[in-house]
Amino acid sequence: MIESKNHYFYSSFSDNEKLYRINKDGKSKLKVNNVRAPYFVIAGEWIYFSNYSNGGFLYKMKTDGSNLKQLNSTSSVSLAVVGKQLHYTDSKTKKVQKLTIK
Repeated sequence: MIESKNHYFYSSFSDNEKLYRINKDGKSKLKVNNVRAPYFVIAGEWIYFSNYSNGGFLYKMKTDGSNLKQLNSTSSVSLAVVGKQLHYTDSKTKKVQKLTIK
């Protein structure tokens, strides 16, 4: 679970790891998008995630679920935001990769 502003974001085990958002008061649960996102991080208004609905490739979308965009064609795990960079591990080579984000 990741906290961001007035919400918590989490990958729902009961819904095949789909990404959800819930208000901090526990109300207004909402599926963010219909993609499987077991690994994700939030930076500003963007969610960066491994899209297990599409090969575990790295994607980003707005925290409201809009503007879905593919960022690579590599199965990516262990995401972390470090400054203005997104660090992730290529699951095949096991090497950490970096991507500059805004």
